[in-house]
Amino acid sequence: MIIFAALGADRILGRDEFAETRPLEKQLWAGAIDTVGDKVLAKVLAQMNYGGCVAACGLAGGFALPTTVMPFIPA
Repeated sequence: MIIFAALGADRILGRDEFAETRPLEKQLWAGAIDTVGDKVLAKVLAQMNYGGCVAACGLAGGFALPTTVMPFIPA
């Protein structure tokens, strides 16, 4: 957590917070690092601020991406 705190992170979220997802959700994140993939990555993408950035660097949760193109359509 120390390295992430130095980058500006104030918390790390558990998997249970990503159980259900919708194509678009409340914008919560300016940036995210996802090491899980699958439903977690879909939820992160749905919650990104417009113009935000996601680093997807793992597939521990699966290699599918159950989402739509809605998070990628400009506002």
